[in-house]
Parts: sequence; structure tokens; C-alpha cells
Amino acid sequence: MNKNALMFNLHVENKNSMHYYSMLYYALETLEKVYDGTFDVVVHYKTKNFEFEKEFHLGKFNIYRQFLFPIYIESIYSDQDGYMAKWYALQKTFELGYEKVFMIDVDVIFCGNFSSIFEKYGNKNVAHIGSDGWNLDRGGYRPILGRKGISSESEIILRKAVQPLDTFFERALEHRRKLIQKSEEMMKNGQVTEKVHNMFKFFSEQYAGNFAVQDPYDPDNIPEEKKFVSMQHEDLVETDESNYLHPDRFNETNNPPYYCLNIKDNITRITNIRTKIIHYSTWQAPIYVPKRLFTDVLRDGLQREIIIEWTDRIKKLS
Repeated sequence: MNKNALMFNLHVENKNSMHYYSMLYYALETLEKVYDGTFDVVVHYKTKNFEFEKEFHLGKFNIYRQFLFPIYIESIYSDQDGYMAKWYALQKTFELGYEKVFMIDVDVIFCGNFSSIFEKYGNKNVAHIGSDGWNLDRGGYRPILGRKGISSESEIILRKAVQPLDTFFERALEHRRKLIQKSEEMMKNGQVTEKVHNMFKFFSEQYAGNFAVQDPYDPDNIPEEKKFVSMQHEDLVETDESNYLHPDRFNETNNPPYYCLNIKDNITRITNIRTKIIHYSTWQAPIYVPKRLFTDVLRDGLQREIIIEWTDRIKKLS
């Protein structure tokens, strides 16, 4: 057992959410090429209507049988809220005895060896994104949060920052309940719009989990190990650091993108990579996931995202 772990959580509700299986398969496929064994890879899974160990997805792909390097743990998470399952998995991963856990979503592509990341940031919690929904109706989420919130699906968290460990998930649930309640009250009082409230309900699990890491929160006295710092772009980037969302933003000499997407005949190629991990988002999966892993959801998304909504952008990238 290594002292650090990279943690995935797969929560598949039904066959219509099997695109998450496809994304995890591709993440592990790319990770296997750069994995050096200096950290453990832990996959928590809960799947309904099929057996994780036996299922051959699309008749070809079986994560459990084809990737032998991860530690697989069947989750006993019982709540219906699948988005909170990762915080439950985080507590269970720490209970195994790890010092640091890199909690990462399934919508990632591994491009290089990143074992040094665990030591690089030292005695810090690391989050890739710090966000308050600032661009949502201008007011954003700060009035609801009461302070800056961390909205990230890719984080390195220290065991000693999660105190006490045995109530961590309960605290995360309670924070989410209170945040949604506050948001609803503010909407009723006209302090935030219904759009902001509905969006915040969806993203509140990310803020709630991070609130639980810092609980009880004291802005004037945060122990060093509870501070969150930003992950540097050479370690992990979102799509806004590529030429995808902002093809005209980058000057190749003075401000080159951290990777380039080239799309031709609906086939995506990633080149000029200057980062170790690419984090796309679920709605961008039809762009990043290989066609051999396409579910009906991804295939429909390809038609919608590429052919309809992204025609002009794809032309610029082709």
C-alpha cells in the first residue's frame, strides 16, 4: 500500500448513464500508459442493473477485468443523490489509511506521469478551480456561500485536514442541506434569481464537500493544512486553457494553449500537450471520448454538440 491514492467514483444509476462508464474506461486507459506504481489507484463503484465485475460494456469493454492496477471497492452508499457519492467515497478512502487523496472525476485524460504532484504542493490542499459562479447573473453564488467557495471536481486533500474523519460525510450532507435552504430563502426574498438558485442546487455538492473539509470554518484562523491552493496548469487544465473554447484567444508564441484540439471528419486529435491531465466536462464528452466507447447518449451528444451547436467552432479547429 502506498501512502497516497488517486480516487475515482463511479455511480451508475441506469443504462442511460453508462456514458460515465465509458469516460472512466478511457480515463483508466490513458492512466495505464503513464502509471508508475508510486501511488495507489482506488475505484469506488456502485452500479444498478448490471454487475460491475462481469459486464462487458458495448459487448467489448470491462473495466474490472481489463485494468488490473486499480483497487476496486463496491460502494454501499445508500443515498439516492449520486452526486454526493464521491464525498462518501472520499471518507471511505481515507479510512483505508492514506495520507493524501487525489479525488478526480471520470471526465479526464492523462497525458503524463504526475506522481510528483502529491509532493509538489507540500502541506496544502489543492483545488483546480476556485469559483463562486461569478458570471451567473453577475451576482453569482457568493451571497449564498457567504464567502468564496471552491467548486472543483479535481482535488488533492490531506487526511489531517479532514477532522474528525468519521463524521466527514455527515457534515458534507448537512452543509449541502443548509446551503440549498439558504439559496431557496434568498430566491423567495428576491436576493438571487430562480436561475441562480437552480444552478446552485446542482453545484452545491461541490461547495458542501469543501465546506466539510474546512469545518468549523474560521476565516481568520485556518490551519495551514486546511488552506486550498490552486493546481498549476502544467499539472491539470480545463478546456478553457486549450484552443477549444477560445480558438482566437491564444498567441502561439507569447500565450500558447496548454493543448490543441484538432477535429477533422468528426475525429478529435489532441496535440501540443503541455499538461499532465486534461479535465473536460461531461457535456464535452462527445468531443473527447473515442467513438469506440460511444453510448447512445454520447452519440446523440455528438450530433447535438458538434453538428448543431459547435459548427462554427469546429470549423476554426479543423
